[in-house]
Amino acid sequence: FPFGMGAFLRHLGLIDPRFTTDEEMQRLRRALAKRFIDVLAARSGKYHIHLCLSFGADETMRNADAFLRALLDKSAANLRKRVTVWPEGDSLDLANTLAEDSDKVVL
Repeated sequence: FPFGMGAFLRHLGLIDPRFTTDEEMQRLRRALAKRFIDVLAARSGKYHIHLCLSFGADETMRNADAFLRALLDKSAANLRKRVTVWPEGDSLDLANTLAEDSDKVVL
């Protein structure tokens, strides 16, 4: 998830008891990821998205699941060709590498 989102979701159950079960948390992750992807899909096709996903722990696998499902949704069909998924990618390192060849890199 965008920077800081994991920590927010991790502790959401402390302030809202509806989000104390794994099932509800995963529904929320999937809804957030879908909205995020829908917003990106609605933009013009003049950019490429590099999506760094981690799979090493339960939380990161659940986050990755949410984003991959959102990308597979039919509403994201036109966006998929503009997305590169980097399994276990480090976003800061990748942005630095991409910026060596372009001044149009945003993190």
